[in-house]
Amino acid sequence: MSSRVTAKQKSEYYYLKCVLEQEENGTIKYIVLERVKLKSLIVNALKQLHGLVGAAITVDVLKCEKTSGEIILRVKSSDLIKLRSSLTILNNYNGTPCRCNVKQVSPYLMSLAADSRAWSPVEVRGKQSRYYEQS
Repeated sequence: MSSRVTAKQKSEYYYLKCVLEQEENGTIKYIVLERVKLKSLIVNALKQLHGLVGAAITVDVLKCEKTSGEIILRVKSSDLIKLRSSLTILNNYNGTPCRCNVKQVSPYLMSLAADSRAWSPVEVRGKQSRYYEQS
C-alpha cells in the first residue's frame, strides 16, 4: 500500500498585485510611476505608519505595467501585514488624493497570472465555444 506524503512549507515571500488610482471628475484613472518613485512612495507609507522599523522593510517592485498601471510587489511573509496596512493608508501622491487598490495577494507568483474573479470558462474557437449549453 502506497501512501502519499505532502510537506506543507511556509512561503518565504508573498506577492501583491495592485494599482494606484486617483479619481478625477467621477472617473478613476491609474497612476503610472517609475519603479524608483513607486518604491519611494511605498517606503514613505511604511515609514508614516510604522516608523523607521517600517521603512527598513524590504519591498521589491517586480513589475510596473505602463498600459494598465498594474504593479506586482514582493515582500517577506513576516512583513506582509505591515505592507498591506501601509498601502491601505496611502492617500496622497504629489498633493493629489490617491489610493492603492490591492487586487490579489498570494504566496505564489504564478497565481497572480490569472484572476479567478475575472475568469470565464467560455473560450470561443471558431464558431463553437468550448463550453456551451445544449438546448
